[in-house]
Amino acid sequence: MLRLCLINGFVSLVACLGFASADPITFAVTQSGANGQFGTLDLGTGAFTPLGSVRSGGWSGIGNLADGTLVGVDGNNYYVEIDGTTGAITTIGPTGINVTTSASLLTGEQYAVDDRNWLYALDPVTGVASLVGATGIPFDISFANGLAGDNMGNLYYIYEDSRTLSALYQLDLTTGAATLIGLTGAAGIVGAGFDGGIFYAYNTGHRVLTIDATTGLATDTGVGHASTFVVYGTNSAGQ
Repeated sequence: MLRLCLINGFVSLVACLGFASADPITFAVTQSGANGQFGTLDLGTGAFTPLGSVRSGGWSGIGNLADGTLVGVDGNNYYVEIDGTTGAITTIGPTGINVTTSASLLTGEQYAVDDRNWLYALDPVTGVASLVGATGIPFDISFANGLAGDNMGNLYYIYEDSRTLSALYQLDLTTGAATLIGLTGAAGIVGAGFDGGIFYAYNTGHRVLTIDATTGLATDTGVGHASTFVVYGTNSAGQ
């Protein structure tokens, strides 16, 4: 499902303020129209370097296995393995659900949220989805969302729609239930991921944000990326 096409009108552009720091590089999946691209994203400059070929149908998210192997779910709901050096994609199999966003804990457990805001665990070998439970967040057809997991067993979900402001939730990995942490204060967040212990998020204004996992508040880093794509997820495995 193409989240981008459902949230036009949410986002205003933010002026670039500059970002003076080291430039961490993370793996990313991006979306441009109906197609997606895997590559690396420089979080200090916003520069994206494509790896491999364009993925028809795009992406829903990216994650890693316990050994650091990159995996993801594409826009056609297939679970795939990604070569972090060449960008080559190996299709593993269908998830069996309509995935709106996917990610992993940095320890390797795979998760996805469907088009009812239900949480699923994905088999790390086959990609087949098993229901964890309903998040309890009402779903609307006009939405923006992102999923990210840390290395401490925490899975975070950012969601907004035409009726609710963007907010950060923590998802219970046993029941699927969402616990509200707080409003992000941003709009159009469509991807997220951890790098170096920092919680990053990406919106349709082509901005790189950081998220406070204790309050939910988003902060613009001052970095933007090209307006020709949006970032649907990042993962630092192997970097």
